[in-house]
Amino acid sequence: MRIYEAVSSRITILCYKNDITLYRLSKISGIPKTTLKDIVSMKSKNTGMKTVEKIAYGFGMSIRDFFDSDVFEEG
Repeated sequence: MRIYEAVSSRITILCYKNDITLYRLSKISGIPKTTLKDIVSMKSKNTGMKTVEKIAYGFGMSIRDFFDSDVFEEG
């Protein structure tokens, strides 16, 4: 799995687990909804670390916790 695929998967999983929409995540994180949609749909393949950090904050977690997931394991 490529990193952009893993980031997309992680966001999707966290939205489901936290019962949060991309719209709500957008409001909390400050990332435009269109940007989040592009990341989740994998149209955006070069998501910057600052963006990932803001997304993690939107879920109430550190960037370290965001990347602490099996989806980022090589396999």
